Amino acid sequence: MNPFEIYLLRPPEGGAPADTILDALLGDGRVALAADDPSRAHYRNPDTGAFFSLLLASEVTEAWEARLAAARRAADEDAPPPPEPEEDYDGGEDEDFEADEDGGAEPDVEQAPVIITLPLLVMEFFMREALAFAEALARTADLAVDLHAGTEDGAQASSPAEIAATWLGARDEAVAELAEKNGGAFDLKLHAHHSVRIQLCVWSPAKAAAWWKYGSARRALAAELGPRGVVVPALSAVRHEGTVKSLCEWRPGTPCVLPRTDLVLVRRERERKGLFRTRKIVQEGLVPNEQIWKILAAHSELRAEPADLLVHRSTPPPIAARLEAMALEPLEHARNALLLGVVDLGSEPRA
Repeated sequence: MNPFEIYLLRPPEGGAPADTILDALLGDGRVALAADDPSRAHYRNPDTGAFFSLLLASEVTEAWEARLAAARRAADEDAPPPPEPEEDYDGGEDEDFEADEDGGAEPDVEQAPVIITLPLLVMEFFMREALAFAEALARTADLAVDLHAGTEDGAQASSPAEIAATWLGARDEAVAELAEKNGGAFDLKLHAHHSVRIQLCVWSPAKAAAWWKYGSARRALAAELGPRGVVVPALSAVRHEGTVKSLCEWRPGTPCVLPRTDLVLVRRERERKGLFRTRKIVQEGLVPNEQIWKILAAHSELRAEPADLLVHRSTPPPIAARLEAMALEPLEHARNALLLGVVDLGSEPRA
């Protein structure tokens, strides 16, 4: 399955220097350098779960490494100074061209400063988030966003709508091929000697949109409600009963936002009496979201934006008693999951 790539290219007049590109990459704290390959970086949004990889040109990698080295030297006053750069040989000729066998000259192929590699077996909002990231980077660093590594002089770059449509077409083809050949399953390589089998999972477009809207607005909600003591939980994906489900955490008795998810991880305090004293323990377990929603809805503020959610501020004793009586499913029945292999389609793909 070929990767889907979005190129950020320099315009004919040159574009911004590498340090400006690096500043734009690191601006919101979601891009980190890969530990095993200095030419690669990873984007991850903890609020939405979106992720993708970035291939960096040598100029950007060198600027990043120089910045890291400077930070290490600043932290260690005894570190040796950086080596002096070697003088370039100046033969009096233009060294940007290299003679071919026929005596002609061929220009060096310029490497794209940044190439975004976006997975296909993911939900549509991955593409929207990657495209928004690319466009913001392009505006800041004076780059052009395109689907091609190079275009003919005067040719118009791909529009955002064209890029989105091309990704959606490639995603649908990949899903159909996977369903036909492998029954909707694929192998995810974790490292060189270990891979896991993942079954494709389908969410409805409405469910995917609600997840992304809530995740995108979570920090704004926390800024609004946090000073009033209301907790705004992050969303998590878990594999439960053979499929990937949405989950949030909630502590009974704590003012909290409750978005619509499949499951809620409940953490409630219990008193355990010992021989000499009573101590508090935390009991953890899973509850269907709808069960808690029905109990809290009449005593909470209901909001439809950014997605359906309850803002629960206080718990009357009768409500607290009902919450305490809820049976909890063992936490071991769910395990953390990536959103890779989760796609938003109108119906299940046919094997």
